[in-house]
Amino acid sequence: MLTTWVAYLAFTLLLFLLLPVSRLPVGWRWAVLVVALVLGALPLIDGLSLAGYLRAFTDDLAITSLVALSAATLVRLGWLSSPVRQHKLECYLLFALMGLALYPAAMGLGMLDPYRLGYSPDGLLLVVAVLTLLMLWRGNLLAVLMLTLATLGYALELKASGNYWDYLLDPFIVLFALWSLCRDLVLGVFRRLWPA
Repeated sequence: MLTTWVAYLAFTLLLFLLLPVSRLPVGWRWAVLVVALVLGALPLIDGLSLAGYLRAFTDDLAITSLVALSAATLVRLGWLSSPVRQHKLECYLLFALMGLALYPAAMGLGMLDPYRLGYSPDGLLLVVAVLTLLMLWRGNLLAVLMLTLATLGYALELKASGNYWDYLLDPFIVLFALWSLCRDLVLGVFRRLWPA
């Protein structure tokens, strides 16, 4: 199985974000990031790298996931400030709704298969353009970057897939968005019932 640039980048960013490096000096954090990149490229059994093994289980992540992971990495390295809570919630809601529109129907629940629309995505491109403009109007630059770079990646065929949905969504970003919305809902209820 060919290990793609997406797999190497995803492995590096995920490993870096999972490690407890927040208290390290910035120089050491950069060193950990480089080590994560090298570890992802190390060949193991049959010459397949750790990044290749990750890809075997997850396939390539969507461009939107890579942008989110990259933004989180830049926050941890001190190059970006964390998005405000409202913008995070908008991103969670956006990707949760997109995932709920795609995955249940693509798995046979209903008469329409929206995944097919990704192969000739004129209408889908229009919907994403409207969502991008809405996020721009809201000042949510992370969402704008995620949607814009996914569309640009699709136009430049940066991934092996020819389906626009594969650039916009993967199960992980949808599950993370749903989990984050549920967590925020539960915490909000908890705060109202038992204020500090």
